[in-house]
Amino acid sequence: MPPKISKEERIDNLAKGRATAEANKQARIDEYGSARRTPMQVYQENPTRTKAINAMCYSCNGEENYVSRTRFCQIFDCPLWKFRPYSKGITQEQCNEYEEG
Repeated sequence: MPPKISKEERIDNLAKGRATAEANKQARIDEYGSARRTPMQVYQENPTRTKAINAMCYSCNGEENYVSRTRFCQIFDCPLWKFRPYSKGITQEQCNEYEEG
């Protein structure tokens, strides 16, 4: 069994964790201008196939409404269409029916 810690220690550990998370968030804002990194930035930090696909879809669909535009992408002849993010189980018919709101 792990050693038992007091309630005060748990609260202190939570506070330290929150402070670290907030510092990390501020560092991202300072470096990228935003708390969230774009798929392109994620790919550039540590390239993988999946991150490359996400970055390509991001560059094609743009920042605004990225998730829904990628999910319902209507560029069916794109070689990455089957592998696009956020699209598990979505068919071409559903993409054709989708109208951006």
